[in-house]
Amino acid sequence: MGIRARFSRILDTCEPYLVASPLGAAAEPGPMPLGLAVRPDHHFDPHLVASGPFLSALQRLDELTFGPVGMTMPRWVFYDCAEVPGGIFGFARPAEQLPEWVLRALKVDADYDGPVPLSMFVAIPMMEPGNWHIYTLCSVNEVAPGSAPVGLRQLTQAAALATFGVETAYGATQWRSHKLSVHAHFGPLELLTAWTPAHSDPATLTFRFPVSKARLEHALASGPTAARGPLPDRSRLVDCDDEDELRALQAALEAGDRLEVVGGRILEGSFARVPVREIEAP
Repeated sequence: MGIRARFSRILDTCEPYLVASPLGAAAEPGPMPLGLAVRPDHHFDPHLVASGPFLSALQRLDELTFGPVGMTMPRWVFYDCAEVPGGIFGFARPAEQLPEWVLRALKVDADYDGPVPLSMFVAIPMMEPGNWHIYTLCSVNEVAPGSAPVGLRQLTQAAALATFGVETAYGATQWRSHKLSVHAHFGPLELLTAWTPAHSDPATLTFRFPVSKARLEHALASGPTAARGPLPDRSRLVDCDDEDELRALQAALEAGDRLEVVGGRILEGSFARVPVREIEAP
């Protein structure tokens, strides 16, 4: 099955959108996979009052997704940290095409008739050209399971990385987060931190991975989650809930070791583990 056919249920019902200031790094979208393009009326300028209703819908998606874990993003953070210097990318669908139960789940106002964001990828540029930091990736399926096709986060991340022209992606997520599997699907994630007291949740890892057209195509062609199989060579499983083990990984990183996550989390009963291995010297 070709890549377009794999994602046909998304491509046939949803359209990409972009929120970016004309002053920022995402003002001009780059070429996306599968021939996708952001049409003009789905490119929202945060400086315009007319963009307000869609930006409110984005904030509702964020509140519903991250509110339960105490990580809701204030409106000013959307504007100051993403919309002006960086960008927000995702897929949306007209409100009139969504079932009533989905609109209720997303708390969409009854009189709203514009596009409803179903996924969201937020990133900001770093000092080195081509380096971007990812700090939000979510889809409506986390709020209302079954309300959108599967694979939405995977396609959103791939298209966003291309749209923003990312050469090296940086990110931070929790060891227990299901999003770690999405990120790991794009290739090994080099660990920068394994235990992060600077974050509101210390059990957070910071990572980076290189981005290329070949990597994006491979990630889209190989499915939303890697099939369970033998562990990669030289890897070991790290217990996501073992603070001592995470602290030991952090100590190894600070001592100069180089480590990488080489797959998504593996769930076995009450245990969640992630495969990690040393990066061999070139």
